[in-house]
Amino acid sequence: MPSAFVRALVTDVLTNPSDTTSPTRKTINEYVGKIAGDENLKNVPRNSIAVKILSNAESKTNGGDEGEVICYPFFSSHFSMPVKPGEEVWVMFEEYDPPNRSAIGYWISRVHGPRHVEDVNYAYNRRAYKTSTTTASSKKSTSDKFAERESQDPQSSSSAAPTQLDSTESATSNPTEIIEILQYANEKHRFEAVPRYTKRPSDLVMQGSNNSLIMLGEERGFNGIVDEEFSPSELPIESGRPAIDIVVGRSRSSSVKTVTMELAYPEIDKRVGTDEPVTEGDANFANDAARIYVTSNSSDKDGPDFLLSLDAPGNAYPGIDNQKMGQGSFIVSKADNLRLVSRQSLKIIKEPAADDGSGIIMNESGFLHMSGKKIILSKYVEGSASQPYVRLDLLCEFLSRLIDQQKTLSSAVSSISQALITFSSAATSAVPLIAPATAPLATSSSDALISLADFNVSASVSQLDISEIKRRQTLGSTVIFGE
Repeated sequence: MPSAFVRALVTDVLTNPSDTTSPTRKTINEYVGKIAGDENLKNVPRNSIAVKILSNAESKTNGGDEGEVICYPFFSSHFSMPVKPGEEVWVMFEEYDPPNRSAIGYWISRVHGPRHVEDVNYAYNRRAYKTSTTTASSKKSTSDKFAERESQDPQSSSSAAPTQLDSTESATSNPTEIIEILQYANEKHRFEAVPRYTKRPSDLVMQGSNNSLIMLGEERGFNGIVDEEFSPSELPIESGRPAIDIVVGRSRSSSVKTVTMELAYPEIDKRVGTDEPVTEGDANFANDAARIYVTSNSSDKDGPDFLLSLDAPGNAYPGIDNQKMGQGSFIVSKADNLRLVSRQSLKIIKEPAADDGSGIIMNESGFLHMSGKKIILSKYVEGSASQPYVRLDLLCEFLSRLIDQQKTLSSAVSSISQALITFSSAATSAVPLIAPATAPLATSSSDALISLADFNVSASVSQLDISEIKRRQTLGSTVIFGE
């Protein structure tokens, strides 16, 4: 028979066949006869899967394990698709001849289900055969719907896992097999509620199973300040605004409707109705956990600065405007914690157009170099940077002159003191008739007074040196400012 695409139920994922400690439903040896050729089984590649063919009810017809098949990944190892036990996939055989299995099967991707079934985290496709509008209140409780099979099966890994489903929900002839597969899936996969993402027709979107996403398209997103009524995927956008959005943890802080349905795991409420949230999972720059956002030609009105709603530092120095929104290309990184690590050197450069360049350089010798037209250091809120930082060489020169003048003052005071002592001694012992004895005293006192007068002139110059205008022109830095 020619090649064919068939639908299959995944019973096991052979993530790493060479790892004998990794949990699997069966050992590799137990899959003998489930693939064309024993050599192909021995060399089964990573991310191969064991499946039961569902098309034409083959798995029900064969029963037991007879319908189980090992399938290689269809795509090369450059591109590995996610898949979990219990999900349904499309499988291709070059020569489809059940049950002989003379050709290797290749699994392509998961089967895309209807809106109330499709879920990037886990898609239980058996639900496709039920109504899409059933409300949670009308469904049986977990305790009523599921039998207490856990108490009989100590090997089960989760008390929350489903233990019984209707036989009509089983894709194989064994009604309990799907239960075992789902319980096993809980060992291999983290079930969680992941918001759905609405793409534009021209976008390329890639998603992981646990709330990680890459979008290659055009600019979009909310700033988180107000609740939006319309999804940005439906809003018009100016031409020439390409963007790449890499994000994890979408809608971390916003209210996303979740339910616990028949699988007994939390999941997004996918029931179809008039109250479906149209903005579920859309890019929210305030609430999403972490992202890298790259744009080519953003506007200063609704670009990244607007989406980030940054509360920038105050304008601590005349002539700067920290609240100004930028335009052009952007690379934005936002998370609870950012780490930028270099093994040798790090350069953060603002390219100069004239004399407006600035940068921070950490070189391999451990030096940190900060440069810029002005370097402002201030508090974040209501900061002020009116005081220039002192320049060391000029401060040392000023202090040196001040010390020299202090020495001059000390010498002058010593001379005055000595002159007074000499005068006192002469006044006590002088005889009025001997006038020449007072001449040296007069000369000495006169010299001391002259020295004191000279000091006063020097002192007045010192006051000029430390005046406010002189301080800013000489001692103060013309580059670094702070409070």
